[in-house]
Amino acid sequence: MRTEILDILLCPRCKAGNLQLRLEDFSVSDGRVETGVLFCDRCDALYDIRCGVPDLLIGAHSPSVQNAFSQQWKLRHEGILGENGETLYFFSVSSRAKQIWSTLFPSGKFQGLILDAGCGNGDLTAELANSYPQVQFVGMDFSETIYENARKHGKKTNIQWIRGDVSNPPFKQMVFDGVYSSGVLHHTSNPRQAFGALSELIKSGARFFVWLYPLPHETRNPRYWSFYYRVRDWLFLGIGHHLPSKLLAALLRVFLLPTLLRGRAYYNSLTFVLFDGVAPKYQYRHSKSEVENWYRQENFREDFRTLWDGAYVATKNGS
Repeated sequence: MRTEILDILLCPRCKAGNLQLRLEDFSVSDGRVETGVLFCDRCDALYDIRCGVPDLLIGAHSPSVQNAFSQQWKLRHEGILGENGETLYFFSVSSRAKQIWSTLFPSGKFQGLILDAGCGNGDLTAELANSYPQVQFVGMDFSETIYENARKHGKKTNIQWIRGDVSNPPFKQMVFDGVYSSGVLHHTSNPRQAFGALSELIKSGARFFVWLYPLPHETRNPRYWSFYYRVRDWLFLGIGHHLPSKLLAALLRVFLLPTLLRGRAYYNSLTFVLFDGVAPKYQYRHSKSEVENWYRQENFREDFRTLWDGAYVATKNGS
């Protein structure tokens, strides 16, 4: 991490917004803090820094949820599960990055600070950082994958990696000029709470993009979404998170063998996407009207837009 991140970090335990976490016992390499401790003078909480990543994750987290996503990205990296490095959930990483950027900043021009809330393996964050070197990005995730992200992309000076929870993000209020969270909140124990927690981080006039699992009948392809949910609900009886990750991946690959007729790339992506749906403990599905009400309740403007199945954006009002 670089020390300027301390200006926006907040102790997630006591939420003392007027106190800056104190950096202690640290080592520096190439201008980056590699190891050390962040200390809160108000509640005496200590947060380790490892591999250049401050660990600000607190509270009781489901080990199965953390393990599911850590294993998903590990199996992907090992070539056991799904897509190559240029593809993410069926789409190229570059096209997904352009899509998110144009959603957050329709004018295309921007300088500021952006949060990827639930950044996974960090490839999307890194692609955006490459495309917009004048912008500062923060990639936050609660899985062990965050340390691999720092190792792989650590030389990029416009990305900071943080281990934290979208339901209790370790940042001061109204510090980000844009926040996106794609495919994350519906895997938390309380998506509405997580949505509200992230909303507090957004500056007035900034936009919040979120992608959540939709209801099938509200989508352009209800047959696909009905199939997608049935794999979790019927085939794995909603308890796929109890299976070892490699076994779950192997079962999905066998189950999806007929889709090889549509090509290896499609088969690999579908396996990866279904693992994402089956492996986590939680999977909530939300209606358009429900999400629109969330934006209203969190003081967003009436410019709410449904972009595609499950994808939404709106602009924060002034306080």
